[in-house]
Amino acid sequence: MKRNKPTEFAKYLHSFLVQYLVNEKNVSHNTVKSYATAFKLLLDFLYEEMGMNPDRIEFDDINSEVIIEYLEWMEKTRNISISTRNQRLAAIKSFYKYVSKKSPSMIYTCSSIIGLDAKKGSNRMIPYLDMDQITILIEYLKEYRSMKELLLFSVLYETGARVSELISIHVSDLRLDKEHSIIVLHGKGNKVRRLPISKDLSTLITCYLKGDDYVDWDGLGYLFYSQQHAPYTRFAINYMINSWKKGVNEIYPNVLPEHIHPHMIRHSKATHLLDEGVDLYEIKMFLGHASIETTQIYATPDLGKIKEDIEKAAANIQVNNKYDELKTGEL
Repeated sequence: MKRNKPTEFAKYLHSFLVQYLVNEKNVSHNTVKSYATAFKLLLDFLYEEMGMNPDRIEFDDINSEVIIEYLEWMEKTRNISISTRNQRLAAIKSFYKYVSKKSPSMIYTCSSIIGLDAKKGSNRMIPYLDMDQITILIEYLKEYRSMKELLLFSVLYETGARVSELISIHVSDLRLDKEHSIIVLHGKGNKVRRLPISKDLSTLITCYLKGDDYVDWDGLGYLFYSQQHAPYTRFAINYMINSWKKGVNEIYPNVLPEHIHPHMIRHSKATHLLDEGVDLYEIKMFLGHASIETTQIYATPDLGKIKEDIEKAAANIQVNNKYDELKTGEL
């Protein structure tokens, strides 16, 4: 049976995902995977909701109204967050920008989709662990867990690393010196961050590498290996952190929140830096954010902290005794 020729939409999409993102933009494997997922779901939507055969889709079949319906469909059927919705939209807009640059004649077709706005979410507080919780977690790891797990958490917290950055650290990414130690993180879009680390963390890393906890199982020199003698996965790190939470809460009931994940450690570090007066731009560079707007979420006021500060200030106010003599009606 004769196979249908790929449509122009299919040709551009293949070129975008397989060639442009990888060879020209040099983005990470995870970014390519995320973009591909956005389009897989779009094709699912077009087939399930509009009866369009994925092999037959052309540019004229998709306009801004279709994309909006697709985004709303994902929110309803997949219960995705606003953040995920906006990530999917960003992937689609990036594709249409690519198409308009490759073929200027397509600019009119692409412009309405490129012009779509991201959905605004509520200014909710990002969950994080306070310093007391961090301290308790460290003490628990020192007492009940291995040096490797203590180091893993210490690196995660001190560097504010993403979990993908953590599990990709190689021993060759470390520059251990008595005075100025550095760790190199490979972030989104293959961007590299060189972060100074404390003497305590440098010492812990040195002890770990010299001790029985460390074995370079596959000869690739990763800093952390699982019990299966392979580099950790995201799932494994998430599972480990939740096992810590359970262990801590068995000793100190309800000290740690019910839902805890690796990114919460990153949020915690960013929040603590802000509390210590570190400039927002410096935090942006530290975290490897592409935009200051992303970092701005950490500047959302913590109502609990504000209430605590108000109560502390109120405790220092000495009310003049003459007010005690006033009648209620005079106040």
